[in-house]
Amino acid sequence: MKAQFEPLVAPHGETFICSHIREKRFRHPLHYHPQIELTYIESGSGTRLVGDHVGTFGPGDLCLLGSNLPHCYHQQEAAEQVSKARVLQFQRNPGGIWDQCGEFVDIVRLFDRAALGLRFSATTAAKVAPLITAISTEKRLEKWRLFLELAQHLLADPEPASLASPGYQLIDGHAPSERIHKACQYLLDHYSEALPQAEVARYVHMAPASFSRLFRKLTQKSFTEFLTEVRLGAVCRLLRETECGVTEAAYASGFSSLAHFNRQFRIRYHCTPTQYRNF
Repeated sequence: MKAQFEPLVAPHGETFICSHIREKRFRHPLHYHPQIELTYIESGSGTRLVGDHVGTFGPGDLCLLGSNLPHCYHQQEAAEQVSKARVLQFQRNPGGIWDQCGEFVDIVRLFDRAALGLRFSATTAAKVAPLITAISTEKRLEKWRLFLELAQHLLADPEPASLASPGYQLIDGHAPSERIHKACQYLLDHYSEALPQAEVARYVHMAPASFSRLFRKLTQKSFTEFLTEVRLGAVCRLLRETECGVTEAAYASGFSSLAHFNRQFRIRYHCTPTQYRNF
């Protein structure tokens, strides 16, 4: 299964597509669309893929994703609470209203920065969330007023975090390799198990050497780096949301060596797992 093109159509004569997603768990395939997307997670947690970025999401997560940027939100298991998200999508047509009006220059620059994905602070998310909801219920000019207010909050965030790496290349109109996406999906579903690269290569019917080269080319990460990031994200979710001990969380997420786990955790998060839990 390759990254899927998702056709989105706004209501007749309108700019914004507003969605309120409610599911037992987020399990959407990797997909892309020409619309820019702003997603706010109300409840639920899991792994976020954006381009070559692998990260975690949870309640309060707010991300702005640029046009045709492959992405998905994935939960391995259903939680007791229904997972919910608010999504606002809109298209930026080159030479359209955004580019023609000088007053929108800062917003256009924000759209450009979102080409590789941006994640905003919890403070900004708290201000923006009710505006996404309000835009879905208001009409015509009031939608635009609310959107401009929303954009001001995004622009006021002092340092939104970039998601995909600067070296990630968007594939204009083309999905990533079907086999590599299938491998990534397999990793998301089975990260807690022993996963030798050769086994995953066989799963997608590729020779190990060819699989390794193509995986790095399309994800900008080695197989081991990608799998480690997924496992670290799973540990963080357990530390945030359960009383699970650090050692138990590491083993439950697929790490077989505590020394390796602790070293990788420090490299990724610049703190110990215990310090992370206490933040």
